[in-house]
Amino acid sequence: MSKKFDFLINIVPVSIFKHSTLGLNKKALSLNLIFQSDSKTLEDKVVNPIIDGIIEVVSKI
Repeated sequence: MSKKFDFLINIVPVSIFKHSTLGLNKKALSLNLIFQSDSKTLEDKVVNPIIDGIIEVVSKI
């Protein structure tokens, strides 16, 4: 199943944190996300579902 992330033009991992307090084989990941539209101002109602989709995909890795 592929996800389409409209308006996401760049994604860069900033940090990966591993520690026993997170649980066995768990990691915390920080990402820098850049969204852009040439035709409209992006509002939370457009961007938040994209972020939720990214979290869903990354949490399965």
